[in-house]
Amino acid sequence: RTNLVQATFVDCDLSQANFAGAHLNEANFMRCKFNETQLPHLDLRNVNFIECDLSHANFSHTHFTQINCVNSQLNQTNLSGAQFKETSLLDSSLKGANLCDTVHFRTNFINVDFADVQLDRALLELVFFQNAVFTDYKFQVVQFKICQFRESKLQRCDFSQCDLHQCGFMEAELESAIFTKA
Repeated sequence: RTNLVQATFVDCDLSQANFAGAHLNEANFMRCKFNETQLPHLDLRNVNFIECDLSHANFSHTHFTQINCVNSQLNQTNLSGAQFKETSLLDSSLKGANLCDTVHFRTNFINVDFADVQLDRALLELVFFQNAVFTDYKFQVVQFKICQFRESKLQRCDFSQCDLHQCGFMEAELESAIFTKA
């Protein structure tokens, strides 16, 4: 296994690179491009992605612990089966990302665009959403436990197949949202 602990990558094109099995703990990525990069089944701890383009990357079944992703694009990224613990996404986009079968614990999503994201069968516990955009989204068997939605856009969202246990909505836009099964 390649040891890249505390490595720093600045302005690098890592497109189609294969990091499978690499040790990337405490690594820093700044303004890097990860188009179609392979990062599956990793255990990432204390890693920073700053102003990175992670679109179309494969992070399936990766464990993210204390990860910061700031001003980054994760559009069409495969995150299926991933686990997120004490992770923050700030000023980023997850448009079209696959987050099916993911687990989120103490995760913050601040100013994140979730347009066309796939979140089926996800478990989110102690998750904080601020200025998150989920407009016209149908949540499929998603469990929200003690989650907060602050100043988020949830218009026309269908929560009828969700568990929203002890969740709070503050200054959220919930026009035409569905909370009951037809």
